[in-house]
Amino acid sequence: MRQTSVARLYEAHRDNLQLNHISGNLGASLAVAEDRMWPADLVGHLNLIHPTRLQVMGAAELEWARRQSNDKVAHHLNEICSAHPPALIVADGCEVPNIVHGVCVAHDVALFSAAHPSASVIDQLR
Repeated sequence: MRQTSVARLYEAHRDNLQLNHISGNLGASLAVAEDRMWPADLVGHLNLIHPTRLQVMGAAELEWARRQSNDKVAHHLNEICSAHPPALIVADGCEVPNIVHGVCVAHDVALFSAAHPSASVIDQLR
């Protein structure tokens, strides 16, 4: 099984992705248990169907969240974070919304911001 930690990913990519650790535990691991697992299985855009992946929110996801009620956004974020994803990254140079920060703190999910575009963050972490 291949494995790494959020701390290692942070150290390896903080300069090139301009990652900023905001809160949460860096000790979570990302593991590949199967030979058939693809990098896309480990990291992707905010996704309720695959909540255990490293989650990335960009401008599009934040725009969606702004159009929803706070209760709906909190519900979706709690569903994802209760599955203990390794981390959540707010990309595209976007400000981290208070609701995202609060849910990550409540579930001790590592939270980062990144100045780079969300698609670039995902590509480089894969």
